[in-house]
Amino acid sequence: MKKHVSIITGLVFLLFMLACTIFSRTIHDSRLVKVTTTNVRPIDFTISFDLEDGTNIITSQKKLAIPIDIVHEGAVYLIRERERYNEVETYVELVYVELGQIEGEYVEVKQGLSGNDKIIIESNGQIETGQTVLVSSPN
Repeated sequence: MKKHVSIITGLVFLLFMLACTIFSRTIHDSRLVKVTTTNVRPIDFTISFDLEDGTNIITSQKKLAIPIDIVHEGAVYLIRERERYNEVETYVELVYVELGQIEGEYVEVKQGLSGNDKIIIESNGQIETGQTVLVSSPN
């Protein structure tokens, strides 16, 4: 009888460990802050200048831009990737940017970001530099 209890206990433990292994990624991801991202992208900015004869010229120029409402005290949160424990994980980095002209809901980025950067536009919790996050709906 004791032998049967030991075997059943061992099997239950083995099944529990197997379930933990199978669902470990889901359990881990459920505890992460979820963020929504967008890419830094060029948009058209209006440029106006006067010629010597007094003629006013209005044109446009493409410049890298981000939504103005995600800038906090001259910085934005970026998504970065790193290898950790033989897996690629996504984490947050705070980057200070030099801003320029405002065009509607966007602001020009003069320095600090490139066209390949993914910026966080929304999160379901607090985020800070170095924190691992889950990108829930990348754009």
